[in-house]
Amino acid sequence: MNALRFGLRTPVVLIALLTLGMAEPPPPGIAYDEIVHIVPPGATPPPLGSFAQEAAVIAALPPLVVPKARTPNYTAMIALQTVSSLAVDPYTALINSWAAVAAGRLEGKAVAADFNKKKTDFANGRAARERTGLLVTFAYYRGWSRIEFIPGYIAIDKPDQGLTITLDSAKKTYHSVHAGPIETFTVNTGAAAGTATLEGAIAVETLPPERIEGLPARGYRTSGSIIVTRASNTCAAGQHHVTETEYVSDKPDARYDPAQDASNAQPLVGACAFGSPVSHREPGHLVLYRAVMVDEGLPAAFGTAIERGNIRALGEADNAMFLPPPNFSEEP
Repeated sequence: MNALRFGLRTPVVLIALLTLGMAEPPPPGIAYDEIVHIVPPGATPPPLGSFAQEAAVIAALPPLVVPKARTPNYTAMIALQTVSSLAVDPYTALINSWAAVAAGRLEGKAVAADFNKKKTDFANGRAARERTGLLVTFAYYRGWSRIEFIPGYIAIDKPDQGLTITLDSAKKTYHSVHAGPIETFTVNTGAAAGTATLEGAIAVETLPPERIEGLPARGYRTSGSIIVTRASNTCAAGQHHVTETEYVSDKPDARYDPAQDASNAQPLVGACAFGSPVSHREPGHLVLYRAVMVDEGLPAAFGTAIERGNIRALGEADNAMFLPPPNFSEEP
């Protein structure tokens, strides 16, 4: 009887041991695009469901290239200096020497003019994106992150490996920094709400559900007043009325950390700055749309807004997103 029991139990024990030894697959990751808007006085937030159209407008803008001065080309100057040094006639040598100096100055002016044009183009590009909104691409998987703030310039962070990688798509190069695995911890600064505090109760209105970017979303409108004790970014000191419209999905928010973001989830108090994008009504769930308006209806009214789209799940097949492409070369 005991032998029979052992014979029946052995496969069960082996299966259990094998199961314990198998690594569980990592939870699915997420990737999405985000448009960040500044709503100036007199303007209104983008309408719900306009992500695709606005993303297309932003994509049509000229590339935003970080200005870098080109290397001066002193070939002509060096050639004239060489001719001057070889000249037998002192007068010819002097003329060629002056010509070499003039060529050098012309090249210096050309380099400066080229750099100034690049700076002007960059400033104009930033101004255009302030009007249309800034499109940022995010991806999260295995605790890794991949963020593209400027098209072509990508930052990859792998805290478990202590590795940060930056990619330059235009030059097809990458730079990596190894710092060793990073241990995270929470520091309570005691100033989570900054200089703004709620005054009185807030009102929360549940809005009809919507489908945003193909996902079901729950909507909320939160309104109330805040007191700013000292001027903070775009808000003067004093009382301000804030209205926040937020639509939240069932998707988990990969950027939400309960230990650090509890204070960030407070509604309204972050209205005077581009605060954390975590949900204020359902912390931990991915926000698909949020518009925050300060002192709406007054001449000085302003606001901020975020829209998210192109949302998709990430899995093992997407590991390559967090590595330098094979055709990129490493910079020292």
